[in-house]
Amino acid sequence: MKLTDKAPSSTHRVLIFGAPKSGKTQLAASLASQYNLIWFDLENGYGTLLKLPKDQQERIDLISIPDSKTFPIAIETMLKVVTGKEVSICEIHGKVSCPICAKEGGQTTKVNLSEVSQDTVVVIDSLTQLTNSAIAFITKNQPEDYKMLIVTGK
Repeated sequence: MKLTDKAPSSTHRVLIFGAPKSGKTQLAASLASQYNLIWFDLENGYGTLLKLPKDQQERIDLISIPDSKTFPIAIETMLKVVTGKEVSICEIHGKVSCPICAKEGGQTTKVNLSEVSQDTVVVIDSLTQLTNSAIAFITKNQPEDYKMLIVTGK
């Protein structure tokens, strides 16, 4: 297809990367001055968001996903979120359709990325934690000293 035949996209994707503590979260948070944010916090890093002015904090929907090596829930949850179907994420476990919270009437947040408006930015903080979650999920029944083997082909 020729570039001249391609219509402009109405959506954009941006990856912010850099060294630890270089200000990536603060940079993404600054978008709250002009946009609403849906913020998926995979590593309990929302402290930076609390430094924002209250009017900007009001524009952020924070979804905490308490991911760890022993509870690698972030990869499971985010894979369901990015399908674009409506999901309900419990606030305690960060799990989609959590049976424990459904039974106990726990708080949930509904998310449907296919219905996100043009004035909303979705932030996944952080890709490093999402990767760690995927690795922990894949290796969860392996011994502590287990090492993944990466095979590349020609």
